[in-house]
Amino acid sequence: MYASPLAGISAIGLGLAGLLGKGPSLLRERPLVSVALVCGGSVLVAKSQLDRFFLEEPDYKVEREVNGLEIRTYAPRLVAETTVEAPSFDEARKLGFQRLAGYLFGDNVPEERLSMTTPVTLTESPAGYVMRFQMPKHERYASLPRPRDPRVVLRRLPRDRVAVLRFSGTYAGAKIEAKERELLERVEACGLQAAGQPSFAGYDSPTALPPLRRVEVWVPIS
Repeated sequence: MYASPLAGISAIGLGLAGLLGKGPSLLRERPLVSVALVCGGSVLVAKSQLDRFFLEEPDYKVEREVNGLEIRTYAPRLVAETTVEAPSFDEARKLGFQRLAGYLFGDNVPEERLSMTTPVTLTESPAGYVMRFQMPKHERYASLPRPRDPRVVLRRLPRDRVAVLRFSGTYAGAKIEAKERELLERVEACGLQAAGQPSFAGYDSPTALPPLRRVEVWVPIS
């Protein structure tokens, strides 16, 4: 799962306290332990801000770049998917993530843990918001653990072609909706035809600082 910065910040605080002659006697008397806590905590904090570099993402080919967009072709892939009935993008993102994270963490048969991957996608549909987690590349549909929650389904996605607008910032619904409108305007301006609804694609933990996040909006094109 995504790394949390809290453990790293706590370790740094304890280590610094020991180096300053405060905190537990173990740390005051053993400065090397304090240094190790500061160094280890710093690594954990850095990882929490750059988690996506440690996670797998699906294979794709960039066909070209046009009008600030990447035109990508994605290979067929497996996803875990859930549809969330929620009043807003922000609420759907939280509920969908909790539901799919439960599947990854063992709410399945045979209670197997799966690796986190990127990106997490969320698309508005007539039935609600559809969230998808990409499954690890080495997995096969027949061997994937079966979800216990009937609201989680496993799906094979075919090869698809999308226009992508990449940016950084928050995951707030208002920001994402504005970027989706910008994406559709850019697609139309360069003579392409949208073939479906736009999607949010998030690559980083919500604990990552917004300026460091990789955020995208996608739309299928014909």
